[in-house]
Amino acid sequence: MPILTVLMIAFVSLVGHPQAAPATRPGGQPDWQQVGQLCGTVELVTPTKKTIIVAGKTEVNLYSTPVRHAEVSLYRASASDRTCCGSTGPVGRTQSDKFGRFELPGFPRGLYWLNVKKGNLVWAIPLRVTDDFSAQTCRAGYIGRSFIVDAQPPRVETRIY
Repeated sequence: MPILTVLMIAFVSLVGHPQAAPATRPGGQPDWQQVGQLCGTVELVTPTKKTIIVAGKTEVNLYSTPVRHAEVSLYRASASDRTCCGSTGPVGRTQSDKFGRFELPGFPRGLYWLNVKKGNLVWAIPLRVTDDFSAQTCRAGYIGRSFIVDAQPPRVETRIY
């Protein structure tokens, strides 16, 4: 098999699938989800199903389910944290838009808790942010970050398009 074909197969297999979330660590330690930037979409694990009928043929499509207009708060964390948020207030706060998108600019790499609240539902994702904030990287159309808040455990999926 030519080397170019092998490289293309490896590239597609690496970037064509979301990153798998590892299991929760023994002893109740949170599973710190790695993400490059504090921006992306807040989503639910269950997709939205839409059925369309065209020329008598039925087609069912699945779409991501965004968490629209949710309060998104960011808290500093430490490696010894077992649960979200401690006694200090949030260091950043925003609201997701009608597509579930959010951005928390200006924060350096480190450990954080992303707390998402919609109505009486509250979710927390432990994050290990690997890069300092970059507006250019956050808004790059070829990278998608999905913060799946109701997954067990909550996870972040990064896709390269």
